[in-house]
Amino acid sequence: FVGWDTKWDLILHKVNDKDRFAQPGQFSSNLDVCEEFKPSQNVVILRRKPNEARGKWIPGFVRVVDGPQIQVQYSYRGITFQYWYHYHQAEVHPQEDYERWINIESVDDMKDLPDGESGPFGKEVMDLLFSRKAKPLKRVGAHADGTCFFHAVFHSLDAKHPFIKMPKYAVASAAAPPAIGTAAAKNRLQGSSSSSSSSGSSSKGVMGEKRREEEKKFGTSEEEISTLSYRQLTPNQRLIKGKEWRKVLRECVKEEWFRKNLGNVCDFEEYLQQYQNVKFSAGPTHNMHVAAFFEVNIFFVSFYTHPETKQRDFFVRISSPDGAAQYNSTKPSIILFHRAVGNTGHYESIQTDEPGEKFGRGIFVHNDSIIQ
Repeated sequence: FVGWDTKWDLILHKVNDKDRFAQPGQFSSNLDVCEEFKPSQNVVILRRKPNEARGKWIPGFVRVVDGPQIQVQYSYRGITFQYWYHYHQAEVHPQEDYERWINIESVDDMKDLPDGESGPFGKEVMDLLFSRKAKPLKRVGAHADGTCFFHAVFHSLDAKHPFIKMPKYAVASAAAPPAIGTAAAKNRLQGSSSSSSSSGSSSKGVMGEKRREEEKKFGTSEEEISTLSYRQLTPNQRLIKGKEWRKVLRECVKEEWFRKNLGNVCDFEEYLQQYQNVKFSAGPTHNMHVAAFFEVNIFFVSFYTHPETKQRDFFVRISSPDGAAQYNSTKPSIILFHRAVGNTGHYESIQTDEPGEKFGRGIFVHNDSIIQ
């Protein structure tokens, strides 16, 4: 072990002990003094010995802090054991994390959360996060009205009206969207690369009279469009606006984008009809457009339970601005939790669990541990 006396050398099996290996310098180059843990502090660790009992999370306490290394003492069947950890390892956590993350119910026992209310992941997901030392995360409920996917997206982004492309959430290299009603905005909706088109040209985007019609229809004033974000609305307002914003997004589909990405999958008019109609749950094709429109990767952490056999499948899907099943590391990401039983399913927003805060950060970057 780099930086350790030879008396600590061990013979390790490259397969059976693969979790004992790390990238060169990952820990040995980090010699900062540990400030996260103190002597006598109660912790939870992934037990390493004896071999027949390894791999279980158990309580212990910090015996010694030596630079970045901490020695933890714990008991097993009346025998005292001691083990050294680097404080950055995901195998040692404060006791409060144990109480907060481990003693929770299974995904199968979780109830769908009402709009705006928060709760933890199920045990299966939290165990995975815990083992990666990811920061605490929570689920935030979305309206279950056939538009829950869009509600969850708006919750994660703290979105504003789709007429505004949320410049504060754009990555640093992205230019701010053109002002609504300008020729540049019109061209963006049409899929045109030109910014010099006449303001009198026809457009399939929401512009001019069309935009005013939408405002009148949805009861959305210019002031409201400009100032309110999704989380600032009341639950009843979110119920209404989520559906309205879904319909506005339908108007923002560029036919050029559709032909390029989905032209061989479905009919354009049918796609727009299903996009607008809340009787249709959003499918992968609509997820692709939402990811492209907001310029984010969308991760779907999904649990499916067979209604009769109770067999459960866990999988992760993704849509990105580049298309389905692709990931763009230069773009921010949002994470949606999706649980389905049989033919029914529900989406919720995943956000950081900030102490004392109703909502947390719903946008993640490439280096965030949950994305990794």
